[in-house]
Amino acid sequence: MGHSKQEIRDRLVTLSVWCTDARTPLFAAVPEASFRYIVGIWICGNAGSTSYVRFEKLKEDAEYEEIYCPIPVAPADFRQIPKGSYHIEDPIISLEGGTRL
Repeated sequence: MGHSKQEIRDRLVTLSVWCTDARTPLFAAVPEASFRYIVGIWICGNAGSTSYVRFEKLKEDAEYEEIYCPIPVAPADFRQIPKGSYHIEDPIISLEGGTRL
């Protein structure tokens, strides 16, 4: 049985991470027997130069799988994935236990 929209809203967690040119884990690995659903990503420019952001999934076998790549972000740019708006019942990325973004 699925969760209601209000239950999903109550579980939403926002996180802000400063990323560099090196691979930066956005959060710890998903616990085994669990899932993490990502419904939206917002990217701000670094006010210095154009960046090319890449989102990869680190699988349990230590291999990377590209999810979104490359996303050009100008110094004063703001990007939203998915473009326009997000839907809490339709995640853009699903991560299973032992993986991370």
